[in-house]
Parts: sequence; C-alpha cells; structure tokens
Amino acid sequence: MKKFLKTNGYYLILIVCVFAVCIAGIAILEHKSNDDTSTLLNKDPVSADLIPTASMPQSTDSQQSSANGGSTSVSKPVKPSATAPQGTAEPEKLTLAKPVSGKILVEFSDKKLVYNKTLKEWKVHPAIDIAGKKGEDVKCAVTGTVIDIKSDPLYGTTIIIDNGNGTKTIYCGIAAMNDLTVGKQVTTGSVLGTLGDTIFCEKETGTHLHFEVIQNGKKVDPTLFFPKETSADASDAEDSDSSTPSPTSTSTTTPTATSKPTSTINIMQPTATSVG
Repeated sequence: MKKFLKTNGYYLILIVCVFAVCIAGIAILEHKSNDDTSTLLNKDPVSADLIPTASMPQSTDSQQSSANGGSTSVSKPVKPSATAPQGTAEPEKLTLAKPVSGKILVEFSDKKLVYNKTLKEWKVHPAIDIAGKKGEDVKCAVTGTVIDIKSDPLYGTTIIIDNGNGTKTIYCGIAAMNDLTVGKQVTTGSVLGTLGDTIFCEKETGTHLHFEVIQNGKKVDPTLFFPKETSADASDAEDSDSSTPSPTSTSTTTPTATSKPTSTINIMQPTATSVG
C-alpha cells in the first residue's frame, strides 16, 4: 500500500484536487442562481406613476386658462355664423336681342328629328331659322368679341362671337359683312352684316338667318333668352311644317268590301263603299 501510494500518490492527489474544484464550481453556480431568483422575486413592481398615460391635447383656450390659474375645460366647436356666405352668386341670366325681325321658320330641336326640305331627310336642328329679307341688316344679339369668320360650304358665311361666361352666338347666312374682323368688339344691336340666301343645306326654307347659341359647349334653344314678346313668334313655325311628311307615316289603301251572294238567292248584293 505504501509502495502504491509512493508510486501513484501524485495522480491520486491530482484527481482529488480536480474533484474538489468541480464540487466548488457547482456550489458557486447554484448559489449565484439562487441569488438571481431571489432578486427577481423580491424586485419592487413598477410604480404606477412611472407608467405613461395618454392625454388628449387641450385647445388653445384651455391652455391659456390653465396658464392664468383657471380651470381647464374642453372647448366646444364654434358653429358657423348664420350670416356666413353660402357659396358664390349665380351669374346673370343671358338676354338676347333678336338678330333679324322675322318670324321663326324652323324651331330648335336637338333630340326630335326635323324634316329638311332641301336635303329631303330627317335630322336634328340645334338652332333656329329666322325669316328675313335679302339685304336686311343682321344685328348682334349680345355684346361680345368676334372670334371667327368663315365661309361654310353648307351654311354660307358664318360669324362666331364669344359673349363670355362660356357663351357663344353663331350667325349663318351672311351675304356681306359690315367692316367686321376677328378680334373686334361688338355690342348688342350693332350691325354685323346683311342677310343673304347663301345657306345651301336649307335653301328651300327661303331667305333666313340660321342662329345658334352655345353655352359651356352645349347648343341650347336661343328663344329661351329672347324677350317674351319675340319668343312667341316661334309658334308661327308650326304652320310652315304642316305640309311636312311624317317620318313614320306610310300611305295605305283600304280595300273595299266585296259583295257576297246570299245562300238562298242568286242575286248579288250591291258593293259596299266607304264614306270619304
């Protein structure tokens, strides 16, 4: 035994030391773990004062009241004043003077088809045709600026006037112009030119002025803007169209009744005739 200890004692001591170190390390780790657990269990909860709370922003009036020592209160929304402006005012209604004095031969119709005697076809008529005499003065219906003068193959010499506020007036069938140029300012009642019979597509209507009004890009009935005493002339147009054929009517003949022999005699009954 002594010989064994003398020979292997060094290794035995080394093993004991290693074992002791392991035991000590385990003990230290367990102690530290217990301390951490105790610290976590005994730690004070977070104070409610430290928890941030959401607060509603106060109005300027409330902040000023707090600064002056007054009590804070939520300000109520201010109601709009009864005298506040309620939108922009509507533009003035357009008033047109009649460019020529004759009666209206063909009324405005942008949906219902109107028979064109010259072209012999049914089509819309987004204008009015006002009767006149060749050489009669054509007057400006409302103040504006001449923006175009053109020679149209169907409607003859045509004058277009910009009257502002999205309104344009168009005069077709002019024979000669009264010193008129593009860009010239014209006033209500001023003479634009003289009337002719240059409207090729409406030649059968006779000498007249083809007159159009456009508002915001849409053609509208000019008689809506004439004074009442002149807009009544539109009723005369009904007489001029009385001989116009209907687009849907067709000519049919009613067959006459044929005579039938009686069952008892051979004498033919007289033929029935219709009363015209």
